[in-house]
Amino acid sequence: PFAGSSGILTVFQLSINGSDEQDHLIPCAVTDTGAILPDEAVRRFFDLPSRVDNKKAVNLPEKLKTETARRKKVILDDIAVKQANWFEEEIEKLNFWADDKRKGLKAELKDFDDEIALLKKEARLAANLPDKLAIQKKLRDLDKKRDAAWKEYDEAAKTIEKQKDELLDTVEERLKQTVEEKTLFTIRCKIV
Repeated sequence: PFAGSSGILTVFQLSINGSDEQDHLIPCAVTDTGAILPDEAVRRFFDLPSRVDNKKAVNLPEKLKTETARRKKVILDDIAVKQANWFEEEIEKLNFWADDKRKGLKAELKDFDDEIALLKKEARLAANLPDKLAIQKKLRDLDKKRDAAWKEYDEAAKTIEKQKDELLDTVEERLKQTVEEKTLFTIRCKIV
């Protein structure tokens, strides 16, 4: 459908450098009548036989500058959305793991508290001193186990916070990306 058309074709390279390096080639063309050609059509031009008639410098029309800027923005917006989704998934996984860990440790602590409350009741109801003494020794052992469980709970909380900090550092590093752009070539073309 573009036979007989002439215009300007440019290929622009967009390089994203950082932890998630990417290169994108952005071909873009505009006809002399001002119509922006579809991306698929421009890509097909590279499958056609061609020849160079002259090597005069070609200025990029404003409409083509605007279109390449729009395509660049689409790519950068897509990358930003992917990074945001990745971040949300990682935070969600970390939060699920943290909640699961906390629930398990809280259940263990509740079991200790229940058992301690039961032993205290038994100690009050014990009829003789040797029974009270035996129950108090059990209480002492349970208190030590509960204290150890609290320490484990605190350590788990610190581990969770450390992993969150590491994730945030990773995200911050991913955001430290540089964007380089350059025009590979711009040509005046005619489709015959």
